[in-house]
Amino acid sequence: MRAPTAPLVSVVIPCYNQARFLTEAVKSVLAQTYPNVEIVIVNDGSTDRTAAMAAHYPQARYLYQSNQGRSAARNSGARRSKGDYLVFLDADDMLLKTALEDGMNCFNAHPESGCVYGRYHLIEADGTPLPTPPRTVSDINDYPAFLRHNCVGMLAGMIFRRAVFESVNGFDPALHACEDHELFMRIARQYPIRRHPHFAALYRQHSSNTSRNSHLMLMTALRVARAQKPWVKGRLDYEQAWREGTRFARAMYSNHLIVDLQRNLKSLKTWPLAVYQMMLLLRYYPDGLLKGIGRRFSVRKPGILPPQGAVEPQRVASLSGRYNQPSIKQPVR
Repeated sequence: MRAPTAPLVSVVIPCYNQARFLTEAVKSVLAQTYPNVEIVIVNDGSTDRTAAMAAHYPQARYLYQSNQGRSAARNSGARRSKGDYLVFLDADDMLLKTALEDGMNCFNAHPESGCVYGRYHLIEADGTPLPTPPRTVSDINDYPAFLRHNCVGMLAGMIFRRAVFESVNGFDPALHACEDHELFMRIARQYPIRRHPHFAALYRQHSSNTSRNSHLMLMTALRVARAQKPWVKGRLDYEQAWREGTRFARAMYSNHLIVDLQRNLKSLKTWPLAVYQMMLLLRYYPDGLLKGIGRRFSVRKPGILPPQGAVEPQRVASLSGRYNQPSIKQPVR
């Protein structure tokens, strides 16, 4: 008797001007030990050599769309894919070779799960390993856990059931940061999200990471938190988790913003941005800003602050997740 075919897993790779990394991402999927995989590359209006690089892999389905942002590109890839399970791998990241096999084994052991995920390693832009801070999370993450923080940390390590992904309408295309965390919370309201103990992905850290756009991360994280209010109202456990998560997000991204503020105050060319960042901090984190000035800032020259900070950018990136950085007046990524 012929053995049953393993369920098809579709790996969607959105790419916006990341041609230099795309080959490694695709090869990491082709190297999977899991036997039934399809690749969908979505070129989100790139102006680099993304199309030429994708052409080297005829076994991958290639889609082009005008620049609409990473969330829209992921949704487009999901709609054009065929698998009952979905993985979203950013073009600058990589899967470890047993990622899909480990994830599907976890699904088989826990069929009630809406999605499952594994751990990740941080790497430099050139692939050099970086220290990866430990993440203290439980094996099963419910809605209150995600209200407190992004338990997953890296999207590529997660496998979604297509039916679950479609039931919550996929990624919110209006979000250009924190979009994965927001999706996880919508799923966690209805389904358990389970972590397996294996490493699944390599998480590349480089200058285009959205987590380095501190004011975007702060504003979007608070926007996402505010959107949860209708779901937590009247539930004491949810309300407590929501308050903890909002404080955590405000402090983490504001501390990152303080680091950027110090750097931008060192040059007259970046003073307009520094003023904007100061206004954000005064509105959303006045106590933290004043403490930072009092305890961490020492004036070397009039109006110039030394490059100190409350939270290292690398640590912030590892805690919050990494996204490709958009800009207000530039194409979204």
